[in-house]
Amino acid sequence: MAELISLPGARPLQRVFRAIASAMGTPRGLFRIARLAALLGPGLRDYGATLIDGSQIYLDLREPMCFSYFLHGCIPHERSEVKVLACLAREGDFFVDVGANVGFYTALARRWVGTSGMVLAFEPNPKCLALLAKSFGGDRKVTIVPSALGSAQGTGRLHVPFQGDRATLAAIQTARCSEVEVAVTSLDDYLQQHALPCPSLVKIDCEGMEFPVLQGMVNVLRAERPPIIAFEYIAEDALRFGATLDVITEYIHTTSRGVYQFFRFDPGARLRADRLQEATAQNDLIAVPAWRRSALADLVSA
Repeated sequence: MAELISLPGARPLQRVFRAIASAMGTPRGLFRIARLAALLGPGLRDYGATLIDGSQIYLDLREPMCFSYFLHGCIPHERSEVKVLACLAREGDFFVDVGANVGFYTALARRWVGTSGMVLAFEPNPKCLALLAKSFGGDRKVTIVPSALGSAQGTGRLHVPFQGDRATLAAIQTARCSEVEVAVTSLDDYLQQHALPCPSLVKIDCEGMEFPVLQGMVNVLRAERPPIIAFEYIAEDALRFGATLDVITEYIHTTSRGVYQFFRFDPGARLRADRLQEATAQNDLIAVPAWRRSALADLVSA
């Protein structure tokens, strides 16, 4: 059973479900109960749920992708990554969330960057965009971009499975999958078109498209002060776009002229530079440029 974390300010229904999970683990069918309640009660289709840091985002409890945030305030296996990124983010930072989904990292980053920072979130999934608009529509620090990121501008076919959080531009075969045409841009193009500076920290989670996203970040990678980059790597998904971990890390290394060092997250909210290919619970890695290396003093395990 995943460790349960107190969610200060959580509303009664969220507290009740967490109490059930605390007493019984996560019983089979618990999501079905929440989904049935949401089908019958419109108020649960834009439910203000509390996250692990006390932030609130809106969730649609009919959607499987929302349930972990409702029950735990996070995806449990990402807690190590959250703790590390919270240590690395700073007041005034420019945080880019690629594959924002329902806004978990967008909400956390909004606090991390403080009153003088900003958050730019890219998300092509229409169901996610509706929730993002409710959560952040009135926040001047957060910009939601209804687009996928890739290597160049264009369009693509987004395949959205029932779970919602596994939406991908790769062709997938499943009976429970819808398709929608979405805009695609590159991070370099978007920043140039909107006269935005180089980001401080970029999080990329887009179901295998991490490599095309990085290919659209040449100017960012070659900036005088390039960003910290946290990215998901799942071998099967990456191969759909012709990439392996070696291909991805070599591309970042070569394009940036060797300024990055790579680490994996371990379960203790630490970073390790060894055995990058080793599968971890969250399948995420982080690339840290030389100019930010001093921030790692208390985070790297021998």
